[in-house]
Amino acid sequence: MPKIQRDFTQFEKDTFLREAFSSAEDYFRTALANLKRETVDVETDLNEIHKYKFICTAYIKGESYSDSDNSMNDWLTVKDDGQQLGFETSGMWFKADYSGRNFLTVEEASEYLWRRFTDRLTRR
Repeated sequence: MPKIQRDFTQFEKDTFLREAFSSAEDYFRTALANLKRETVDVETDLNEIHKYKFICTAYIKGESYSDSDNSMNDWLTVKDDGQQLGFETSGMWFKADYSGRNFLTVEEASEYLWRRFTDRLTRR
């Protein structure tokens, strides 16, 4: 069957973003708990600032190595492919897994943001 392009309303995009943000926050809560449980000398913190913002920090031996609120390193934009809503990266992060990808699902976007958050931990 041919795929007929559809137009998404602003309401649909806003609802998608709200639900995606909640999913990303859940992803981070689970991933932070796993990081803390599986890594020696690691403590983590997640603070919800408001409905659309949370701050994560990872500490190694008490020192902050990854903080999501100290600068803006990247962003995602709601995008549609004519069939579904997803996210487009800013293109600021040049990791092979994401090179040339311009459409991420909610799950892929959550993983992308987690990998951005933990990138500094792997290079310390």
